[in-house]
Amino acid sequence: MTASRKAKRNLGVVEGEGQVTDADPVPGAPENAVLMVERLLRRLLEDSVNQLKDDVSELRRFFTHFYGPTIDADEVEEFITNFQNRPPQAKLGYARSGAEMPMFAIVLSEDEETDEFIGQYAGTEINEDGAFDFVGSFFDSTYSIYVYSEHPVQVAYLYQFVKAVIHSGKIALFTCGIQEVHLSGGELTPDEEYMPENMFVRVLRVKIKAPFTAPRFKLANPARIKVSGIFGNDIVVDGQKGGVSAIPLTVTPEDENG
Repeated sequence: MTASRKAKRNLGVVEGEGQVTDADPVPGAPENAVLMVERLLRRLLEDSVNQLKDDVSELRRFFTHFYGPTIDADEVEEFITNFQNRPPQAKLGYARSGAEMPMFAIVLSEDEETDEFIGQYAGTEINEDGAFDFVGSFFDSTYSIYVYSEHPVQVAYLYQFVKAVIHSGKIALFTCGIQEVHLSGGELTPDEEYMPENMFVRVLRVKIKAPFTAPRFKLANPARIKVSGIFGNDIVVDGQKGGVSAIPLTVTPEDENG
């Protein structure tokens, strides 16, 4: 990423060679560790497409790097023209019928909690309202980037384009608090039940490990909550509609302090 390009997210602004600006809040603070990774991936792709479509020399360098040994100069120029005339769109969610192609569709395929912080404690935020504790865990997530096009050759080079952007953008992902990034992918069998008609598709899977934190809400201590019965609107027991009397929940200072 060049110094003039930025990848924004809810934890601040990534700028230049993995540097973070003075924007507040800062990455890594416990109150800001919910990563909207799909938005960051989309921003990386959008920035790269916008930069390349207006820079013929960079486009030519890209196509020559990946396809130089297997295509001639005329094909390179054809690829450049197609990329400029119909630059791929980066969207969140699966592609729909009638969507403009080519497209990069970013989908959360898997999200799993793997490791809790020690004692679940993720840190404390101190502000004018007081001190607030945060709990947290690490999650392993897989984001699938589907590359759609009507042409198999175009899918092939756009897939390499996506892989190159994400691979070179790992520094931005790491700066935003992501711990690990691994890439894998492949070709998908055309299936009109799950994708627009007459489309060729490849998918790049971006597997990450990232922290997730949440404020420790001031809820009643679960150990002090007891179930005295099940309320049902359609039953009457001993003249009591619902079967049990409603018991108001009160929170004591002991509950708030855990």
